[in-house]
Amino acid sequence: MGDEGVGVHAIKILEKENLRQRVDLLDGRTGGFHLIGHLESYPYVIMIDATSTENPHVQSGLSN
Repeated sequence: MGDEGVGVHAIKILEKENLRQRVDLLDGRTGGFHLIGHLESYPYVIMIDATSTENPHVQSGLSN
């Protein structure tokens, strides 16, 4: 799969879950800044994205 389609696959999995009625799933594809207008209407946003790297030390964008 590489880095392509991670968000699409995540949405397919999440669509099978019993999510709250107030949860919207959006495939933003490569929308980038064009999504800001849509996203600013939400109090909380969770974004899923990925990138390929050959650097074995890069594991996550999360910090402790």
